This record gives sequence, structure tokens and C-alpha cells, in this order.
Amino acid sequence: MYLISMVLGASGALLLWKFGSKWGFVDYPCGRSSHSSDTPKAGGIGIVATFLLLTLVLGFSPQRWIFPLFIAFIGLIADKWNISVVYRLITQFIIVLFAVWNIFGYAPIVRENFYLISFFVIFILATTNWYNFMDGINGIAGITGVVGFSLAAYLINTIHPGDIGVKLSLGVAIACIGFLPFNFPKARVFLGDVGSVFLGFVFAYTVVLVSKNMLDFICFASFLFCFYIDELTTMCVRLGNRENIFKPHRRHLYQILANELNIPHWVVSLGYGVVQAFVGVSIIKLRPLGITSVLLALIFYSIAFILFSVYVRIKANYLGGMHGAG
Repeated sequence: MYLISMVLGASGALLLWKFGSKWGFVDYPCGRSSHSSDTPKAGGIGIVATFLLLTLVLGFSPQRWIFPLFIAFIGLIADKWNISVVYRLITQFIIVLFAVWNIFGYAPIVRENFYLISFFVIFILATTNWYNFMDGINGIAGITGVVGFSLAAYLINTIHPGDIGVKLSLGVAIACIGFLPFNFPKARVFLGDVGSVFLGFVFAYTVVLVSKNMLDFICFASFLFCFYIDELTTMCVRLGNRENIFKPHRRHLYQILANELNIPHWVVSLGYGVVQAFVGVSIIKLRPLGITSVLLALIFYSIAFILFSVYVRIKANYLGGMHGAG
């Protein structure tokens, strides 16, 4: 099963690498791009195929795979045609709302708690799009997918021993491994929205499904720590500069490292993966000590990331000034 997952992940990337341009799935460089040549996209279709196959083989109910497939379909359309961000968000919001209601709609105590349902909708919708926003250099989304879903599989097995969600998460992680040779260290094909948006949704959806309490939720969410903290700090910087946060940009820390400081993409992406693995493993180790220990660790990691981000942004602005003066 896991071998098939890797083959499917690689096959989707290979298929779009060879025929993506002919089929109209091409990413053209623009102002926010970190690449300089036309590149086929939608290579994440193999990861979607892996997910669908595993849910069917493992016997998941249609409610578990129908919503991710809707999200993937919207992503595929966006990869083919330039769909308005507003339309995409509206469609995603409707899908996420139904997905959350499917999870909690029959529990009276939750149905009556509008704020809790709203929180989960925002969490899944934000993760869905932030994962896509963080897919801007070679390998970063694929490597994070391997790390994040592998950690999730381990913790699911700890909380729910023998749960079939373990095999599903591992399958997605292995499909990402199959995809990576086509995107890392050199990008022959991109995940596209069908891959990155899908991975973000499935991760967040899984977190909500398997968390038994707030401690579990925080631990699972920490497996995407690097993406969350980079996006949040970047939003704060842009809001502080009175920028339109809905406008495409290259202001994420990983983009500054790769573009302004000219650090090779593979170094930045691998660095994010290593840091994410360290954070995730440490949170798993701290989990038996309770929510306070976990939160203190995440606060410490956040402060460290913010300080590093400030340092890098100051350095990038200084170098930009030097280059401009020259």
C-alpha cells in the first residue's frame, strides 16, 4: 500500500511534468514568483489520487473523502484557469463549513456553541490557504508534508492505537516523498493549488477529526508550526506597513531567505523541514507533561522565530539598500 502511495505521488508529478504545458497547467513567473521560467504545475494530483485510493481501500466513509476531493477539484480548476481569489475563498468557505458541520453537527453541545464551530471553520480555511501561500520555493511544501503527516501519524497512533487514520496520514506523507524528486532540489513541476491547497485542508481536517481535547489540538497543529508562524509574522509585518494582505507578495521569511539573501532553495526548504521536525518531536515528548509545558515550548519557539525573522528582514533591507546605492 505504501509502495503504491509513492508510485502514485511520483506518477502524478511525472504526468504533469510531461504533459502539463500541453494541457494548460503552467505557472508563469510573476512579481511574487521565486522562479524565473515557465514551469508545469498541478503535479500534486498524484497525492490527491493517493488519498482517494487509501480512503477507499481502508474503508473510510464518503464523508471523510468527499470534502477534500471538492477542495482538490477547486484547486485543479484554479490551476487551469485564473479564478478570482474572492470566488475561491467563497467556495472554500462553503466546503469547509459543510465539513465542520459534518463532524460536529450532530453533537448538541457543539451545535449550540457557535464560537467553537466558527473557530474550527477559520482554522481549516486558514490552514488550507496558508499552506498554499507557503508553497513558494522548491521542495518546501513537499518536505513539510512529509514531516507534518508523519508526525501526525505517530501521534494518532499514540492517542488512537490502530486507527486507520495512521495509515492514511503515512500514505499521504509517502506520496509527498514520491512527488519530491520532481520538485526538489530542482523544480521540474510544481504542486499547484490542487496539491498545496489540498494538503493544507487535509492536514487541518485531520487535526479537527482526531483531537480529543485542546491539548491534542495544539500538539497536532504544532506539526505545521513553521508555516503558521511564518504566515502570522508576515501578516503582522504587512499590516504594520499598511499593505493589502490579499495582494500577492514575496514577504514571507522563506522567500526573503531564498530571494533577497540568495540562499539556495533546497537549503531553505530543508532547513524548514528540519526545524519543523525538531519542533514536532519536542512537542510529542512534552505532551505527557500537560498543556502548560506544550504552550511554553511553542511560545519559546515563536519568540526565537520572530527574532530570527526580524534579523533577516533587517539584513535583507540593508543589502537591498547597498545594492540600490551601487
